[in-house]
Amino acid sequence: MREAVRELLLRGLLRQRPDGLLEMHEVVRAGLERLVPVAVQRVSHSTLAAHYLSRGRAAEAVHHLAQAERKDEALELAKQEFAGGNGWGTLGPFVAASGLLAASDFTVWAAAEEMPKESYRLTPLARMCADPELASQLLDLVERNPERFEKDYRWAWWVTEMALSSCPSSLARLVRFAVDGASSDESPRLTHLVQAIGRLSIVVDGHVLARFQSQTVEVQWKLLPILLSDARLEVLRVALNHIARHGEGRDYMRDLRNHGTGMALKLHSYEAAEAVLLAIPRADVADLMVRRSPNYGALAPLLWNIREPLVAAALRATRERESSKELTLAALRFLAFVGHPETIQIAERFVSQGDEVAAMACFLPSLLPEQANRERYRNGYSMRVSRPSNGCSGSVFLLTSASPRASWPAC
Repeated sequence: MREAVRELLLRGLLRQRPDGLLEMHEVVRAGLERLVPVAVQRVSHSTLAAHYLSRGRAAEAVHHLAQAERKDEALELAKQEFAGGNGWGTLGPFVAASGLLAASDFTVWAAAEEMPKESYRLTPLARMCADPELASQLLDLVERNPERFEKDYRWAWWVTEMALSSCPSSLARLVRFAVDGASSDESPRLTHLVQAIGRLSIVVDGHVLARFQSQTVEVQWKLLPILLSDARLEVLRVALNHIARHGEGRDYMRDLRNHGTGMALKLHSYEAAEAVLLAIPRADVADLMVRRSPNYGALAPLLWNIREPLVAAALRATRERESSKELTLAALRFLAFVGHPETIQIAERFVSQGDEVAAMACFLPSLLPEQANRERYRNGYSMRVSRPSNGCSGSVFLLTSASPRASWPAC
């Protein structure tokens, strides 16, 4: 046996774990297991369960009891160990998947004067349970203990994460608790809620949006990171409109960082990046030309911070024929904002469309004069003098001659 183990180690089919035990490669184990008669497997697992129980290794014993088809014994041992605060990391998934955890169990742990040492292991288990009753009981506990929520940020974060993990729609009740019960705009309730949500993937529903829009501007700034955590178009429109209207002269990016949200707007897909482009308040093409700027105003710092995924989405939108007019306009405007080297070349594909996209494409060289071929537009201007219906080349020539990019106002 010893020689066989040594040979398997040399061939890389066994590996030694940090705790000194040996672990077989899963492919080898599965292959060998298929060759072992079922009756022999059950006896072997029962023997291993007894071995691990004698050494106080409950998690391993539970595994082998289950494999030996002694499930009732496995469940009883797992529940007993977990209730005693043992094996939360190893037994947790089995306990949750087996339905051994009730909403009241989480509430008892959350109501204790001291948080469990491994409290962080309960959040993914709450997600596995997916029980609205669990979230309801946790929020009842929060509403009965507002002072603890305000004074103990670790407890506030933990309970918030468990509630939202088990039932995402409980966000509306949490926001109501944080806003309606706050003694001032500086209430720690808002701060603790926002910081906890910054580590989760959430869905902002209509109730949360309505609550946001009914608040003062200062409270809206506090709640803004919550909206920016949901990269869906209908939510982003509300968030970006708020920044565009109220963000001029405010260092809101610092506020986002101070709330622990770091890079708000985490864009993990083209669809999320496209939603941001579409959510940016639209600007009339003529207004952009008059200002000689993409005219993002207060949104510029946020958009610049997430420019890489937005550039990728903008380039994709200009290449795909099925892109909507609104998305194409937003994409061209953003490419001009970042000064992408292919902006004018891309825009030329849209000049002949005869719509608002064509107007944007026609005048983009005036926003990027350093990329424009002025001689080309000078020739177009000469033609326009004799043939006024020949397009916008002359206007572009005048603008590219008179509007170096260095003269742009703040974006």
